[in-house]
Amino acid sequence: MKHYNDRKIKVIGDSHSVIFGGNTMNDFEKPSNFPQVDVTHLGAALAYNLMDNNSQLGKWGQAICNGFNKEKLKGYNFNYVILCFGEIDIRTQVIKQAIIQNKNLDEIVSIIVEKLVNFSIYFYKLFNVPVVLWEPIASSLTKNQDSEYPFIGSMEERNFSTQLFSKFLRMKINNINKNNLKIYSFGIYDQMNFNYKTLSNFLYDEIHLNFYGLNKALDALKELSKRENLDIMQYFKFTLPSNKKLSIKDISSEIEFTLSSELYQPSSITNDFERGYCFHTKEDYKPFIRLDIGYTTSINRLEIFNYSRFKDRASSLTIFTGTTPSNLKPLEAIRWENLDKPLIVNFNKGNFVKYIQLQLNEKQYLHLNKIKVFKNSFL
Repeated sequence: MKHYNDRKIKVIGDSHSVIFGGNTMNDFEKPSNFPQVDVTHLGAALAYNLMDNNSQLGKWGQAICNGFNKEKLKGYNFNYVILCFGEIDIRTQVIKQAIIQNKNLDEIVSIIVEKLVNFSIYFYKLFNVPVVLWEPIASSLTKNQDSEYPFIGSMEERNFSTQLFSKFLRMKINNINKNNLKIYSFGIYDQMNFNYKTLSNFLYDEIHLNFYGLNKALDALKELSKRENLDIMQYFKFTLPSNKKLSIKDISSEIEFTLSSELYQPSSITNDFERGYCFHTKEDYKPFIRLDIGYTTSINRLEIFNYSRFKDRASSLTIFTGTTPSNLKPLEAIRWENLDKPLIVNFNKGNFVKYIQLQLNEKQYLHLNKIKVFKNSFL
């Protein structure tokens, strides 16, 4: 049975909302790891479309208000709403529209910020719930373009636009809060860049925050809470299970890896982008991908998904495991008989490993659609 009154924070927005549920984008469909925080991921939503050009609700503004009203009718009683918008506008539209409309960047950014703030005012007055705006993070590092949402402009141009966005947003909020409107903002853009170049240690997949980035975001939220006397931080607490029985945990998003060579630079073993594969070596003799779990543990199973093209290239796949790269030993009796279906490799509980290496036994290209790793875990 759901206890609606347990949910106190509602996070709504684009894909950057997911991290506030304690999940990376790889786990965006999983429930929040903070029991009192509920996340609604709208997809690739633009701040520009929160309001239309006549100061009426736009596409995403209507969706948010309709959805929030339904949840109130169900019994939800949220104390705060966090809105996450703006990064996709900056990534895909700001530079483009400035050029097309022959305007300065600050003019385009100002229009988007105006719509975000006007929607926040509308939402606050309609539902009487304080609104906290998550400022856009530093722009993406990846060079892997999404055909539907291509990155426009250089990293430096996009990060300069992000700086303008945060500056204008804070100015707007300072002005409207003179009228006792409970609308706030917080962000970590200044920490995430050096000379308008994005720092990689904050990012999970070169676009979205990792858990280090989440910690920095919560630090910024804590500073806002102290400054504005908000009680929001009490709801961002991880709850460990009280019954610590052995269970199975997907750790795919935590895995670091090394390739024998790189024909295509990957960012995740579970993200196949549009190519159909998550990594691709050159034509090597015995090409490999070595997974580094980060610590020695008991693996439950691997799930290996083949590339839909050139499937036979994976036919000689061999799996090695060990606690150091120099003592890897092959698993026995592993044969990928049906290359159209995932290869499921179950491990003995007593097999403790830190490294898992997938390797071909011939000169060939190695590429896979994705790899999933599950461990035996008490948490």
